[in-house]
This record gives sequence, structure tokens and C-alpha cells, in this order.
Amino acid sequence: METERSRSSPIEKVISTAELLELILLQLDLRTLLTAAQRTCRHWNSLIRESPALQKYLYFAPDESAFKSWNPLLAEAFPPFFSQTGGSATGFGRFTFATFDMIHYPDKITAYNRKEATWRCMLVQQPPIMEFAFFDVVSSRLVRFSQSIIRPKKTNCSPLNYGLRMGALFEFVVTRGPLRYERQMFQRVFWASSGPEDHPVWTRNTSLIEAFTKATAQFDLVVYQIAARGCVRHKPSVTEEEKMRRLIFSSYAELNQEKDPETYDVIDVEQDPLQSKG
Repeated sequence: METERSRSSPIEKVISTAELLELILLQLDLRTLLTAAQRTCRHWNSLIRESPALQKYLYFAPDESAFKSWNPLLAEAFPPFFSQTGGSATGFGRFTFATFDMIHYPDKITAYNRKEATWRCMLVQQPPIMEFAFFDVVSSRLVRFSQSIIRPKKTNCSPLNYGLRMGALFEFVVTRGPLRYERQMFQRVFWASSGPEDHPVWTRNTSLIEAFTKATAQFDLVVYQIAARGCVRHKPSVTEEEKMRRLIFSSYAELNQEKDPETYDVIDVEQDPLQSKG
């Protein structure tokens, strides 16, 4: 005779059925699925890590059929990487570390910079970005620029390990890439859907406008920096942005992050053939 203990309730039967549990977990918000759900039990943890549908939902595995969208968890933790608004006449759409979650809560910096930190392996967008453009602009009496195409290298994050992961983008912009954080330099991570950039350099170089317009049509993501060079040399000073960047970078150094190989390739570079007078 079957005892009460040996019987399974309808809820237990559903929870123990992988296909049904997967459908339920897909209704959770990303943060709950990424954290609390995986800590519930080994069965749930294993299902979440092995389910193609759940891995796509969590932005770990590429989903080519997905409607184009940012990773909302990354946008919350790293706001300046995910902006759809154009620059302003006062700030020039400047990239700032001040809004980083790890800067708001400095006790999180070590956790963020661990090599095994989950956010490193998350795709910045679904469907995944395969390449992005980088503009390095110098504005003085003459405006000149170079344009590069950046391709992220494959990682060990996922069996389907292609696409731009946040770790690679973060390192390009913050710790290892060509961006600099001097007083008269302005950085921006620009998405194709962003508003127009409000910076006087756009009105001073038609070839830059043309190249940038083509880049935003070809790539979902464009990273750029603009250096304003004047005739008067001021005494160098460390900006607040540079102080915050150094704080983040020092944590990388302590965790030996700087010893890892580069996470991206520069596959093409074009120099501005024209120079416009200011």
C-alpha cells in the first residue's frame, strides 16, 4: 500500500519535470534567476546552467532569433555603457565612472573584479554583437581622426562562445584599451539607436560626420574618444574620472587581471584622409 510519504504532490511533480520547471523559471526576472534560483538546490542550478533556453534568457548564450535588446542587468551596473541619449552642450555625452555600481558601493569592487565574476561572461546584447567601431578624434586647429574595427576574441564563457561579452567591452574602455581619461578628453559608448551627439567637432569635419554615420549604420555599437588640444599648456592634474579609473584598475592589478591576454583584436584601421580647419 502506498504511503503518504511516497506520494508526490502535483507541485512536486511539476518541479521535478525539467521541461515544466524550465517554463516556470523563464517567467522569473533575470536577477532572481541568476542569483536566488540557482542557490535553491543542485537540481535547479544544474538545469539553469544546462538549459539552452535559460542560458539565452540570461545573456550567456547567443540568441540569433531574439528581438534586439540590451542586457538589463549590465545596464543597471554600468550605466554609461548603455545610453540612448545624445550628449549635452556642457558635458559632451561624457563617459563617467561615477554611476558605476562598484563606485557607488566601493565594498563591491573586489567582487566585481574577480576573474570568475558572472557579469564578465554576459553578452551586452541579444542578438550578440560581433564587431564594433572605435573612433579616436583629436580636435585642435585641425580636426583629425582614426577609425578602427574591433572584434572580441572567443572566450571560455560558453560552448557557444562568440559575441561581445561585457568583460571584453569593459576592458577595452576601462583597463586595457586605447581610451584615456585626461582633463580635455571626452569618451562615449554610442549605440546605433542613440540620439545625435551634441559636440562642436561634428560641425568642423564633414569626413568625420560621414564616417561616423556609416559606422552607426553598420555597427550596433561605436566607442569613441575626443581629445581637445589647445595652444596653452596647463599643469597636468589628475581628474576625478582618472582617480576612479585608477581605483578600479588597482583592483584588477591585485587580482592579476592585467596578466591575462587581450580580449579583442583590432582588425582594421582607417586614418582620416582630410583635415578641416577650425
